Order: sequence, then structure tokens, then C-alpha cells
Amino acid sequence: MIKYRFDPETIKRLMALKWWQYDFGQFTNIKVDDPIDKFLDEVESLKAAGKLKTYESEIVTLADFDRLDEK
Repeated sequence: MIKYRFDPETIKRLMALKWWQYDFGQFTNIKVDDPIDKFLDEVESLKAAGKLKTYESEIVTLADFDRLDEK
């Protein structure tokens, strides 16, 4: 490892927040080029307000693809 992308405090906030478990569509006020601190502040605020829901993917089966072929 040459170096970390973020400082230790930022890494600690990212890990505590578990931002990856949320659907990015919920981060409507965050731009991709925002500084990491702004991202963290916004996601922490949304989480504290109860406005974030954990992303749960839909289960897709082979039968779902078969139905697509029938259309």
C-alpha cells in the first residue's frame, strides 16, 4: 500500500456510516464532485433524520427471464 485515499478520520466516518448499503438514488442533494466531507455530512444528516432506507435488491430467477422471452 502506497497511501490511503482519505485521512484516518474520514475513513472512520465512512466505515461507521456504511454508506454502501443505501441506494444512491436517495442521495439527491449530493453531486459526484462534492468534497468527501460534504458527502459525509449530507448522508449522516439523511440517516439521522430517518430518510435513508437500506437497499434491498429484487430477487430475479430464471423464470423471470423466460417471461421476458414470451413478450
